[in-house]
Amino acid sequence: MPKKKTEHYVNNKELLEAMVVYRSKVEKSFNEKFNRNPTKDDRGKHWEGKPPIPNYLGECFLKIATHLSYKPNFVNYMFREDMISDGIENCVHRSTIIPTIEYGPVEIQKLLGKVITVRCKDGKWRKALCKSYGKQMLYEYGFSSFNVPESDVIQKVISTDNHRWFVSSRRNKKRCLDYQEQVVTDLRVGDCLQNAPIEKSYDKTSVLHGLLYGDGSGHKSVVYGDPLVVSQGSRYARIRVCKQDSVKDEIISLLNEFGYEPTYPEHANGDPCYYIGKFPLVKDLPFTTDPEYIAGFIYGWWLADGHKTTSTKRLQISTSNSDAAKWLIEYSPYAGYHIISHRIVTRTDTDGSYKNGKDLNVITLAKPEDYEPKVRYIKEYGEDDVFCLEEKETNSFVLGNGLLTGNCVQYIHNFDPEKSKNPFAYFTQIIHYAFLRRIQKEKKQLEIKTKIIERTGFDEVMMVDDSLLSGHSSEYNSIKDAIQYRNK
Repeated sequence: MPKKKTEHYVNNKELLEAMVVYRSKVEKSFNEKFNRNPTKDDRGKHWEGKPPIPNYLGECFLKIATHLSYKPNFVNYMFREDMISDGIENCVHRSTIIPTIEYGPVEIQKLLGKVITVRCKDGKWRKALCKSYGKQMLYEYGFSSFNVPESDVIQKVISTDNHRWFVSSRRNKKRCLDYQEQVVTDLRVGDCLQNAPIEKSYDKTSVLHGLLYGDGSGHKSVVYGDPLVVSQGSRYARIRVCKQDSVKDEIISLLNEFGYEPTYPEHANGDPCYYIGKFPLVKDLPFTTDPEYIAGFIYGWWLADGHKTTSTKRLQISTSNSDAAKWLIEYSPYAGYHIISHRIVTRTDTDGSYKNGKDLNVITLAKPEDYEPKVRYIKEYGEDDVFCLEEKETNSFVLGNGLLTGNCVQYIHNFDPEKSKNPFAYFTQIIHYAFLRRIQKEKKQLEIKTKIIERTGFDEVMMVDDSLLSGHSSEYNSIKDAIQYRNK
C-alpha cells in the first residue's frame, strides 16, 4: 500500500498563487488610480480603493511563525507567544477605539478592510488601511502623568508585546533620563510617550456653538425687544457673561473679535449680554467629525462651563448631562486632548452647594504640550483577536484615548513573484531573523540581569553555560531549571 503523502501546513504553490493574485489586484487598483504601473515603494503605500490583504495570506504568516517557533533553535524559548508576535505583526486588541473622520470613534475590528482617515504623529490626518492578524498574546499597558494606583489609571492600551511606540524619554543603564526621541518595541515601565501636536486655529462658528451650549440660551421671539436683534426666524441665541466668571475677559474679547456688541439690559444687573441672532444648534452637541470644529466647540464649552485645575492648570469641564460627558470623552482626541481624569460627583459628595440632584461629571483634559503619558504598569492580558492599521507616511496613528502609537511594518509588498517562486521560504527567512533579533536583544540585557542576581545572593543557581546559548536559545530556560531544582 503506497504511503499517504502528508500535506504541508502551508502549501507553497497555493501561497504563491495567492500572492500573484493579490499583487495583480494591487497593480490594477494603482493603474486605475494613477494611470501607471506601481513601483516597489508604491505597492506599500495607501490609496483609495487599494485591496486589503486576504485573510488567507494572514493565516499563512501566522502558521509559518508558529511552526518555526517549534524548531530546535527556538522551541525552548520561555516566551514563545511573544516571539511569534515579533515574527509577524505588532497589533492592538480588537476592541481598541480609533478616532476616524469617516465613521467617528469606532472599534478597530469594525474597520477591517476599510481605508479610513486617522490622526498621525505630525498632527495631520492621513489614510490608513485596517487589517486583521488572527489571535496573538496580548498585554495591558497603563499610562498616567501621576503615580496613581492601577485602579485609577484612565489611559490603557491592550497590544502585543512588540507593538511599536514613539518614546520621548526613558531611563538608560545609569538610571538617568534619556530624552532622545526613539521608536521602541519593548515598552517599559517609566517610559514616556511622544504626543501628536495639534493645530491651534478655531472655527468662529464652532467656538460660538461651544459657548452657547455651555452658557447660552435660546428664545422663540425677539429677545427683550432689543434693537440689535434681527427677526430672522423662530429661534435666537444669547450669552450673558457673569461677573463671577473667571474667564469673563477672555469670553468678552472673543465675542468682540467675532463682531458682536455687548448690551446691558436692566434684568442682567450690569452683566454684558450678547445677542447672536438665529443659531439652531444652541443646545445640541456637534454631529461632525471635523477636527477643527470639534476643537473650537470644546474650547468654547470650556470657556462657558469650565475652569483650570489649581495645581496643574489643566482644563476641566463639568456637566450633569451624561450624554455630553460621553461625547467629550470620545471626541476629545479629535482636538488633540488627553482625558486624564473623569470623576462623578453626587449630591451626597458635596457640602450642599450642588443641588441639581443629578450626578455631575467632572472631566479633566490635558493639551499635548502640557502632558507626558508615562507607563505605570504592564500586565499580561491573554490571547485574543488583534488588528492594526497601515499608515505609510509616518507609520503612526492616534488611539481613542489620545495616545500616539505605531502601526504594523509590512513585508508582504516586497515579495516579487518574478524573482522568486518560493514565498514560503521568503517569509520564513524574514520571521526567522525577527526571532533572532528578539533573542539577541535579550542577550544584551544579560549583564544587567547578572548584576541584579549577584546582589540578591542567588548567583550560584543562575550560572548559565555558554554552550546553552548556542543555536540562539534563550538563557532563561537554564535559569528556570536551576531555580526549580533548588526549591525542591
